[in-house]
Amino acid sequence: MPIVLLTLVGFVIRIWKIGYGLPDLNYVDEGRYVYQALNLGGGDLNPHNFVHPTLYFYLCFLGDALFILTARLSGFLKTLGEAWDFYQRDPTVFYVIARGVSAIFGTLTIPLVYVIGLKLFNKKAGWISAFFLTFAFLHAQYSQVAIVDATLTFLITLSFLFAVLAYQTGGLRYFMLMGLSVGLSASTKYSGLTALMLGPLALVLGAWDRGSNLFRERGGRKALLFFIFFGLGFTIGTPFWIIDFPGFKKDLLTFIGFYKVGGTGHLGYEGEWNWFYYLANPLRYGLGFPLELAGWIGILYLAVRVNPRNLLFVAFPLCFFLIAGFLEIRAARYIIPMIPFLCLGAAALVVGAVWRWASLRPAGIRQTSLVLALLSLILVFSSLTSLVRFHSLKMVPETRILAYRWMSENLPKDEKMLHSFWFYLRSTPKFPYSERLDSTVFRTTLRNVSSLKTLEEYRRLGFRYLALDEWHLGTVLEGPRHKLRPERKEARDRYEKFLEELSHSAELLAVFSPYRSEGIPFDSENVDFASRSLWKRTRLGPLIRIYRL
Repeated sequence: MPIVLLTLVGFVIRIWKIGYGLPDLNYVDEGRYVYQALNLGGGDLNPHNFVHPTLYFYLCFLGDALFILTARLSGFLKTLGEAWDFYQRDPTVFYVIARGVSAIFGTLTIPLVYVIGLKLFNKKAGWISAFFLTFAFLHAQYSQVAIVDATLTFLITLSFLFAVLAYQTGGLRYFMLMGLSVGLSASTKYSGLTALMLGPLALVLGAWDRGSNLFRERGGRKALLFFIFFGLGFTIGTPFWIIDFPGFKKDLLTFIGFYKVGGTGHLGYEGEWNWFYYLANPLRYGLGFPLELAGWIGILYLAVRVNPRNLLFVAFPLCFFLIAGFLEIRAARYIIPMIPFLCLGAAALVVGAVWRWASLRPAGIRQTSLVLALLSLILVFSSLTSLVRFHSLKMVPETRILAYRWMSENLPKDEKMLHSFWFYLRSTPKFPYSERLDSTVFRTTLRNVSSLKTLEEYRRLGFRYLALDEWHLGTVLEGPRHKLRPERKEARDRYEKFLEELSHSAELLAVFSPYRSEGIPFDSENVDFASRSLWKRTRLGPLIRIYRL
């Protein structure tokens, strides 16, 4: 069957080079999930941290437990305590397990999209939407890292499938299953709460489609069971929210404050709406402009053709997109749950357009199928080539690995070193006198701007070498100056002065560039997966300069 083949191809794409960079490199936030999952093996299943809900922790923990049990039975590990020592020596297997969880759920989203397309539209729309998702660059990328977004996307898509079945049949069991899967979505990431709208939508639109009303449909009972099973699903994934409610409440308020709604811009910008950011950046480069455009046209076309089925399909992605644009903080991974819906919208557009064309002129089944295949290939081509290019870049070492090797061979171990790019590089402890230039948040808050000292102050503190990358400090130089908030302007002034000091009074020892040519400006969109600079690169990673102070 085509869907089985697409699923297998999607799985291969998502596990190819899944161990890239390990054990030295890991992606932002990966270490948090991997460490927390392994830490659960100490006997305390309460993570004592609810800034993120905990389902993904437990899924990774189950994978770790299965590995440790197998290792014990085979004699590879003698005691449970050796598992922690093994992690300290080489955590590769634990990262691969966590990344594997993402890859599995990312892959399983493909057949879900097929079934949704089949139920809402027709079999061809199901196949084509699954084909688009198989080669969706952004979705495949984030299915290879140990963070929650691929799993969240699977559970939201599963929730939508149950919403479709509940809408079509009115079956009580589908409302319960939908509530359960929405609860699991929210227990993976709090943004999964947006799927709560699916229950009322399926209930109201289903009654409308059948010419009934909520009383005859036993709407109150269905709604009650939907929310009961939502609570059950959330509790299954985050059970300690009840037992440790004060801690849960505190961390949830912290989360809400960080991702506050109603602001515009990102990390210090004024007047920059994040809706335009998502349209022009992660969706454009993560799907390719043709596929993104077709997806939006398909969604908007169905939105203006008002009927219950179309409203059910378009309501969630449009609301999710509006909410994502309102959030103060933005990241490419936040918009990933939109991708299955854009693939479905593009598939509905392609099938509808080809059938319209076939109805206007004589066209056989073979000819129609050929046109469908050709259009689908054209739309997915940009995403497919980005995927191929990205995987080819993973065949060579990242710049951080090259820089570390050079430093190990050329810098004295007894001299103090300052660095900015080791935040996600495990090898750092081999330099016993190294200290990270704290830049994680300094570019956006006044409190941390002051942590950046002058070169003379660093020299007085005994630092002799500096390894500076473009990622952690570079974003302070982005954006027009007149659009920056006051604290960000101060951060830029301080950092520009620091760079000027470097150019005049420090010796540049080595440069490790990922680019084909010089002069490519810093672009924060390229920090994680180089989405906008794939064809300008010879390898992944940031531009790194090493100085003698």
